[in-house]
Amino acid sequence: HGHDLTLRGESRFAENGLFGPCLESHGPGQEGRQPNGAIVQNHPDLTPHGAFTLELWIRPKSEFAELRGIAVLLDKKYLDRPSDRPNANNDYMLFLRRRGQAHQIVAYLGFGADSAYYESDAVSLAPGEWRYIAFTYDGHGGGRFFLDGVAAGGGTHEGRGPVAPGRRALVIGDRVLGLYKGFPGYISQVRIMHGAPPWLQGTITTTVGDGR
Repeated sequence: HGHDLTLRGESRFAENGLFGPCLESHGPGQEGRQPNGAIVQNHPDLTPHGAFTLELWIRPKSEFAELRGIAVLLDKKYLDRPSDRPNANNDYMLFLRRRGQAHQIVAYLGFGADSAYYESDAVSLAPGEWRYIAFTYDGHGGGRFFLDGVAAGGGTHEGRGPVAPGRRALVIGDRVLGLYKGFPGYISQVRIMHGAPPWLQGTITTTVGDGR
């Protein structure tokens, strides 16, 4: 749709994707100072209106099994400098975090005045395996996760509406800035979609728009 990707750090376009070339990203390193992933400049198209779905395929590397903290898949939201607080409650962030021997998929959505977390059930993400992740938001406070097409939890925050548009770029495979939290693995087929994909229609109540 006319949006250009610019690689950061050691990230590259690899040939071993599930559907052809894919993005290879890396962890943040010991100091958390090395940005990775691919960046897309801010555009209104990148902030969905109302109901939307974030979906992508991932294949973790071996070092993902040892990762502590979080690994960011998509980020158009999160900032940690006090001077940037007014801009931290916009758009969305999708990341993985460890939960014991398993992981959780987390969506962090900004609604303008504040933000809200949506958390999946505990999931197993073995290195070397391609997995399909989807988070769908109904535009009215309800968010649900799917792993390989199977429901994987979610939640509802009453009184919420659409996410608030922000002015930050979108980063795939890492955090926008600050202490970087790159995903050590491969990412393919990222889609930010109005409504829900066809296979989810009937499982959520929403108005389905064109994929983008």
